[in-house]
Amino acid sequence: MQLDADAGLDVPAGLVCMYVITHGSAWLKLPDDDQPPTRLTDGDHVILTRSQPHQVVAQPTSSSRPIADWLERPLLMTNLRFVASKFNNPTLD
Repeated sequence: MQLDADAGLDVPAGLVCMYVITHGSAWLKLPDDDQPPTRLTDGDHVILTRSQPHQVVAQPTSSSRPIADWLERPLLMTNLRFVASKFNNPTLD
């Protein structure tokens, strides 16, 4: 997916997520007020396994929308369903 200049996604607790930045940059924001946003750039990858809520935004001050809003986009929704299905059923190639 590509984030617009002032956009981002808001991910609730309970989801394990992996992000790979292939071009440009983004910011990872965790709910801990003591931890500043982390800048991610080309080649960075992050796997969040603790299922904590977080945001991935274009800029630290960008607004974010719930991940469910992003899933309404047909191509992204198809890709995520395929990946989710593959992990839920190890027999899929």
